[in-house]
Amino acid sequence: MGQFLISGVRVKTPKACLAGQHTIHSKSSGRNADGLMMLDILAVKTKLDLTWGHMSAAESSQIHALIASATFTVTYPDPATGMMETKVFYAGDRANPNYSWNPSFSHIALEGLRVSFIEQ
Repeated sequence: MGQFLISGVRVKTPKACLAGQHTIHSKSSGRNADGLMMLDILAVKTKLDLTWGHMSAAESSQIHALIASATFTVTYPDPATGMMETKVFYAGDRANPNYSWNPSFSHIALEGLRVSFIEQ
């Protein structure tokens, strides 16, 4: 399968990706007088909950820089289509757990990165 890309740049491959779809309904959606749900679907958007494993500060910094803009493209294996897809996303909250916080180390070791990408 293809490579995981952010804004066309190959980054460290995530160790886990929970891909979901969110259906966006119009405000007029709701139940009618017979109690049947009447849905007006506006769009179906993808959300990727990504987790990277142990990584260097440089690898983390690269990803943070690529997702700093309001929107960016992501190329990823989409389980809904079974193919590599490229879509425009924005980033949710980011978390970098420390693997080690020891002043004697010459570099920072990170347990990984967790971030959600939400389709625009």
